[in-house]
Amino acid sequence: MTSPSKVALFGAKSPIATQIIQQSKWDIDTYNRDQLDVLNLSHFKHLSLDSYDLLITLIGCNQAGGVEITKQRSEDVQATMNTNLIGNMMLIQKYMQQRDSGCIIVLTSRSSYRMTKENLTYGVSKNCLTNFLDQIRQYYPQYRIVEVAPCAIRHTPFQRKKYQPLIKRQVFTADEVKKIIQDKWQDELSYTPVDIAKEIIQTYKNHGQKVVLSKDGAPIVSVKKY
Repeated sequence: MTSPSKVALFGAKSPIATQIIQQSKWDIDTYNRDQLDVLNLSHFKHLSLDSYDLLITLIGCNQAGGVEITKQRSEDVQATMNTNLIGNMMLIQKYMQQRDSGCIIVLTSRSSYRMTKENLTYGVSKNCLTNFLDQIRQYYPQYRIVEVAPCAIRHTPFQRKKYQPLIKRQVFTADEVKKIIQDKWQDELSYTPVDIAKEIIQTYKNHGQKVVLSKDGAPIVSVKKY
């Protein structure tokens, strides 16, 4: 199958979502991040996903990330774990409860496979999500589970947004944040939303299962199922 009949895409405000809609020409219904608010279970109770043969979730956060865990607030850790892991697990669970088969595409992160001291909470949340997807793939083969795990993504509002709480708390100065962004999101070390959307679409079409994207010399992993 090269095109799904109907798609549910979670993370409508992401620039990647915009690109998926433009590039794929699929029949897509979009949902905002609020639909994965694990503190408001009514969102999940009213979700109806049975008509979608493809579920895409771009939901994720790095609440005040980029610093060592000792400098993060407890609520930052909780928000990151709730969104990246628990919220996505509950969404996938709801999809599987309502359908006997289907395809699920999840945007994780290269941090699932290579964590840093400064991004430990985020990396752990994504690593746990990756492990969850691996188990679903093993125990529920009737669902096609696709993971796309890119490294840094430039040209998104999240580059600066996640550092604003740290500037307010004087963990970093505005100039220090500017340098971090310049170093991390260099063109030759990162991808754009256009790139990621293209990879998601192509991975679906070529029956891929797992793609880990990197531009810093680490190997690019691509697992396909035929």
